[in-house]
Amino acid sequence: MSSSLLATIRRSTGFRLTVRYAVVFILSSLVLFVLAYMLLANAVRTQDQKLITEKLNEYSYIERTKGLAALVELVRRDVEDYEEPDSFVRILDPSGAEMLTLAPQSWRGVPSRELVARLKEGGQWLLWKSDETGDAYEFGLRRLSSGAAIIVGGDARSREALLSEFQRIFLGITVTVVALGVAAGTVLSYRSLAPIRDLIATVKSIEQGSLGARVLTRGSGDELDELASLFNSMLGRISTLIQGMRDALDNVAHDLRTPLTRAKAVIETALQSDLDETGLREALMDCAEENERIRTTLNTLMDISEAETGTMRLDIQREDLALLIEESAEVYEYLAMEKGIALVTDAPPGLYALVDGGRVRQVLANLLDNALKYSKPGGKVQLRGWSEGGHVRVLVSDEGEGIPAKDMPRIFERLYRGDKSRTHRGLGLGLSLVRAVLKAHGGDVSVRSEVGKGSEFEFTLPGAV
Repeated sequence: MSSSLLATIRRSTGFRLTVRYAVVFILSSLVLFVLAYMLLANAVRTQDQKLITEKLNEYSYIERTKGLAALVELVRRDVEDYEEPDSFVRILDPSGAEMLTLAPQSWRGVPSRELVARLKEGGQWLLWKSDETGDAYEFGLRRLSSGAAIIVGGDARSREALLSEFQRIFLGITVTVVALGVAAGTVLSYRSLAPIRDLIATVKSIEQGSLGARVLTRGSGDELDELASLFNSMLGRISTLIQGMRDALDNVAHDLRTPLTRAKAVIETALQSDLDETGLREALMDCAEENERIRTTLNTLMDISEAETGTMRLDIQREDLALLIEESAEVYEYLAMEKGIALVTDAPPGLYALVDGGRVRQVLANLLDNALKYSKPGGKVQLRGWSEGGHVRVLVSDEGEGIPAKDMPRIFERLYRGDKSRTHRGLGLGLSLVRAVLKAHGGDVSVRSEVGKGSEFEFTLPGAV
């Protein structure tokens, strides 16, 4: 394996997580085994020391009640009665000289003076291990009332053999724990990083052109799952923005073709004809009119795209829609009078809503413009507002041509015009802008229409106290 590959593996998050998981697992297991060993060693040693303590107490009682000589005689008699004593006993006079020693023959290599010196230095207990045989013995020291001292020892070989066996088992288990720690760390890190791998795979798919790719969410509710959900939401928003841009470009290409063609035709005609100053001025005015149409189309398309993608900047304030309705009606009053159409408003003061006043004026202007455009002379256009259920509702109705049933599902699409004959000039963007602006405010719009009887457009906006 090359050094560069090893360096890449070491730098990977998976490798670092595996090492961390393994270290935590191994250290935790080692701590548990060390504690278990210490508890076992302490338990068996305490048991051995308990037996020695019982003998020390017995000998101390004899010395205290019958005297040191009686104790020495008792121990000497035990030597004569038993060929092989089961424990070690040594009595020292007040000066430290050895008075009597009782020891099994198998206890070899236990020096007298060194044993006493180490007991005096270390306190009451001493674990002695023979350098020659490796055997282990436990000794206890007790000072007697006469100033003498007694040392009692017990065989600790079986205990040390048990602890040695436990140590061997412990080493074997340690190797297993290390292997399990590495394996567990690998599995845990692999599972923990699964959402990250899904995220990377999704990003690579998007780089290859698959804009519909999404990160798999597992429903675990943890931070990585939340990250995947947020990333999917971001991708959805980006897709919406891209689609909006594509639609806007398609619509621009579709709707700008006509004014550009007209402007080109006017310019070519002016160049090829021998026009006077008045003719040239009219040609320039025609070009300016087509240019304004292009500008209006672009601005409207941008407004629709911003509103639909949630990027439209709204100056939300507490506005009285009754005043906005009256202002809009005043703007179109002259046009209504010119066409012989009655423009009626009905909106009580105090219809407060949280809206961008300028954008709501756009909505009212588009709806009124359509109502007047498609109404016949002698008809009536009504603009009514009221409050209902915490919302402000506005109704714009006319007695015009109405909308055919086949066109109803598509009237809010960009550049869609039900009037195929183009008898009424327009961009086909007004209703798209109306719906987009209302959606951006958290409102909605609906339509009811009957051919030959007119149409009713009703929209709602969030009310304000």
